[in-house]
Amino acid sequence: MNRRPKGFPQNFPVRDVTHRSLRYRVVASTIGFLVRIFFAGCFRIEGLENIPPEGGYILCGNHLSILDPLILGSMYPDTLFAMAKKELFKNSLLSWVLAGCNTFPVDRGKPDRFAINMAVRILGSGGRLMLFIEGTRSLTGAMAQAEPGLGFLVRHTRANVLPFAIFGTERAWPHGKRLPSRKAWTLRIGKLMTQEELRRQGSSSEQISATAAEAIADLLPHRYQGVYAAGLRHTDKVE
Repeated sequence: MNRRPKGFPQNFPVRDVTHRSLRYRVVASTIGFLVRIFFAGCFRIEGLENIPPEGGYILCGNHLSILDPLILGSMYPDTLFAMAKKELFKNSLLSWVLAGCNTFPVDRGKPDRFAINMAVRILGSGGRLMLFIEGTRSLTGAMAQAEPGLGFLVRHTRANVLPFAIFGTERAWPHGKRLPSRKAWTLRIGKLMTQEELRRQGSSSEQISATAAEAIADLLPHRYQGVYAAGLRHTDKVE
């Protein structure tokens, strides 16, 4: 997809990269309230002290459930941008709401100039972009091989990366279930990774993504680490 979907505003972001639109505030407040009430006593958020007080970066982590972007979008203390699959933007009203929540469409099946240019522009303006490093949900709970998209953006914008790990949400809202259930989950935020750290294994998009993926895996319990578990790193599968 290389053009704006119907209903997506010509002027995006709706506000500047550090401020939330009214749509963003209303949606985030509503979802955050519902999440806190529904999961009261069942969730933990760790590492908030690691969030940089200012400046742009890529917030990058694993992905287990439809609940993950709802948690990050509503409970993260700073303004975020995010990509979402283009199919969500077919309805013009939903497209308008998502745009107001700093979400823009991406065609996951092929290189998408619109999404790439938008991400580069946001990061270049000092915005904070959230990415799931595997590109889609893990249906097993274990991390799969990282996509090179993160590395591409780091190479072209020199953005730093703030890794996060989320786990337990695959039980709280399993794939295929219509509604969530009260199961415990944890969001853990790591320390900001500089350009020097991100390029430790090399400067290609694949190598940068792999370095970030290892940092994400180190925040996860062992059973979630998948191909990035100790002894399996740099391989393509879990035995």
